[in-house]
Amino acid sequence: MTQALTQILEETSGLTQLFQDFLAAYGDPEGGDRLYDFYAEDAPVSLDGRLCRKRDVDRASFAEAHRHVGMDGNARLPVFERIVFLAASGEGAGSRAVGWFEAREAGDHRQVTVACGFLHENGLWRVGWCVVATSKQDWLYQGGLLQTLAEYQWICSDQAVITQGSLDGSYIRLYRQPNVQLFFLPETRFSCHMTGACCKTDYGVVLPGAAQLLIDALPWEDIRPALKGTQLAVRPDGQLQLKDNHETCRFLDEHTQCLVHKFLGRQPFGPCAVFPFGFAKTPEGVAVTTSHICGSVRNGRGPLLSERQDIVSERLFLAKVRTPNGFRLAPGLDIPWETFCHVEEMLLDLLAESHIPLYRRLYVGNRILDALRKNEELEVSAWLEETPGVLTEDLREEMRTYFARILAWDRLALKRLPQDMSLDLHHERLHDESVVVAILQKLLFSKVYSYPFDLATAHNLAIVLYVLTLALQSVGDGDLTDELWRELASLGGHGLLSSLLPDSAPPNLVAFLGSSEFGQWALWFPQS
Repeated sequence: MTQALTQILEETSGLTQLFQDFLAAYGDPEGGDRLYDFYAEDAPVSLDGRLCRKRDVDRASFAEAHRHVGMDGNARLPVFERIVFLAASGEGAGSRAVGWFEAREAGDHRQVTVACGFLHENGLWRVGWCVVATSKQDWLYQGGLLQTLAEYQWICSDQAVITQGSLDGSYIRLYRQPNVQLFFLPETRFSCHMTGACCKTDYGVVLPGAAQLLIDALPWEDIRPALKGTQLAVRPDGQLQLKDNHETCRFLDEHTQCLVHKFLGRQPFGPCAVFPFGFAKTPEGVAVTTSHICGSVRNGRGPLLSERQDIVSERLFLAKVRTPNGFRLAPGLDIPWETFCHVEEMLLDLLAESHIPLYRRLYVGNRILDALRKNEELEVSAWLEETPGVLTEDLREEMRTYFARILAWDRLALKRLPQDMSLDLHHERLHDESVVVAILQKLLFSKVYSYPFDLATAHNLAIVLYVLTLALQSVGDGDLTDELWRELASLGGHGLLSSLLPDSAPPNLVAFLGSSEFGQWALWFPQS
């Protein structure tokens, strides 16, 4: 151990003073120039909501960015005071040390544990990293650095306020979850059973550029040597491609579990941490759905989410929350939020009426939407007994064309289907009705369709999904593989079905899909 480290560890007041001076500069909008000198050359620092190494940032740019963030975040960023030294340990022949402190956050009046990694550079001690922890840990310097880098998504997020660095980001993650009202469908359950299915599903995943810093710092020689030096492809928009369509994530182990998650003890990649949740902002709070791509969701495994709102709130901070541009009953027909909620609830409740054949529930749903648009009386009982109509040949052909284009989409599971599969309806062939209903309900509740779609189009997309389910189940014995269930879920709850509308549907079918008449005809294909 070097004389410098011996002295600083023996005289804890010196280590505490160094940390206090660092915090003083960190919390001072005009302290960027001083803070720049406190950081080690390799330290991860924040610059305008980006995560960089200090050596890659010039002093003037760092100081200006620090001033801007400090002024903008005044009274919103955490402020740490009343520092008490807890413990310290040295390593690396005296060139590295980890210090543990207790601090009080002034705004929340909360006592927290803070860890700080110190590097001895050019005869002086510098701060290599700093992060809030739930309690004192047995971290070596590199372990603390990795935990700090794992905060990158909280450092880079601007949902609440741009942070000054990992100290702010880690505190916000642990103690300042979004204080919003969350809404769930009844009986929504989830817990991760680590099957790895979401890491192999046929869609792409992108990460912020800062994720590469964490990947570079992981000790791959101890985790999986073949991954050492991994560089994710940089997209034209600056994002990193974690996996592309048709790819399985490279970071899975032989048990299909995430190596990064296992090593860090938590999931640092935002899209992976958020899945299977989806969020949509409403005037009363945030509507939360879970994706049936996930087998745990599909099989109703885990606790009720209404009882685990803490885990949902943490994911909300990292998510891309859909924001409305209005609420509509039908294309071009705006309605108040209260009316929208009432109609949505009516449709969801109707779907839950398991004693009524599902195709009739869907039919009545469109009759309700048609009556509401025309300001006519609701006659649900009569509609349940109504004689079906006949879909005209030209519209039936356009429906077949639209379905064929969906089935020809670039998805491996769909490519493996027979090319000559029938798209005519056979309602009696519906299997696993409860799963189908749950997917349709989440399509409605997810609000994917309403930004910018509407209740009428959404309900008609639910009918399209029902037709696709029947078509897929008609191929074999009626039991769909997990792969095909994931495709149906992605087409519904993730908005992929609606995103295909502009490119895949004939123009007059797009208008037809937005009409309340669609459901009066689309469910009545002649039985072949």
